[in-house]
Amino acid sequence: MACRSARGRGRALVVVVVAVATAVLGGCGRPGPSAQAPAPSNQIVVTKADRPQAKDLKDSDALALRDPARAPDVARVTPVVTGTTSITTQQTVQAKFFGSTTDYVALTGHKLAAGDNFTTAQERSRAKVVLVGPALVTSLFGGDTRAAVGADVQIGRSRFRTIGVLEHSAQDDDAIIMPLGTAQVSILSRHAADTVNTIIVESKSPSSVDAALNQVYAVLDARHNIRTPQDRDYTAEVK
Repeated sequence: MACRSARGRGRALVVVVVAVATAVLGGCGRPGPSAQAPAPSNQIVVTKADRPQAKDLKDSDALALRDPARAPDVARVTPVVTGTTSITTQQTVQAKFFGSTTDYVALTGHKLAAGDNFTTAQERSRAKVVLVGPALVTSLFGGDTRAAVGADVQIGRSRFRTIGVLEHSAQDDDAIIMPLGTAQVSILSRHAADTVNTIIVESKSPSSVDAALNQVYAVLDARHNIRTPQDRDYTAEVK
């Protein structure tokens, strides 16, 4: 070790402290990998507040946040609906579902093990297509990924075509992902056809995330008739 330790028995405690500090810092005062600061985020997550008479978030809220005149520091807006539903082949299992735009797979760090993501055209037409997690492939197709891609499954009361299989992830192995409008109309009630659970907003860069957050507040406060921050019926947090 290049660092010079203390001498003598009376300095033993100091030696231990220096050794521990050296291990954490990765050398003689140099920051090691564990001491590196996390990368700054450019992602803002908007959800409905848990308070009485809070208004639902709507597709129109997401559309307003895409307006460059009102939110010039916003690069991308991704609305999401979530819930649980049944999925059936020869047997039935429960699954988490996510309905969103084509951006959602990449935005959340998912990757495809087989097949393809749904297209913008399928998103716009509310096509009944779905991506399934690997745990569901095991439960419904005996772990056969090839058999899963292209197979028809029953989700809720509707028939869907499986077009892709997701790679293993820490949280969503038992999840399915489908186009936003498909989830709103075919899985949720038609009365909730324009309602979303979450809106994910990305700023143009980490350095502009605070400006983008203020623009989110300005747009949604105006749309939800909010006069003071304490009255907000939604939350917006940098994640």
